[in-house]
Amino acid sequence: MKKRNGYIIWPEYFDKSLSRKYGRRVPKNYAIEQPTVEKIENALKALNFEYTTELNVAYPRRWWMRSGRLIVKANNVKKQLLVRRIAKKLKEIYKH
Repeated sequence: MKKRNGYIIWPEYFDKSLSRKYGRRVPKNYAIEQPTVEKIENALKALNFEYTTELNVAYPRRWWMRSGRLIVKANNVKKQLLVRRIAKKLKEIYKH
């Protein structure tokens, strides 16, 4: 298995249409409609995090959809806190 330097962040973590069983990791009031790697990149840029993008990969619970993922370098931040910060920034940027 390849070692990664950072947390793997999938768009499914922020998808309002998914249940927690299928991958959403934030409360519905923090989630957005149709999150994409590009939208998450914009949030990470606004939060000043370093990241790497991998486009042709699929979230394991939705293996038929190649949504992509990001590997975020966030030292001294727990993954759940990072996911919440990204979710808040996404909600701020993409209010509908």
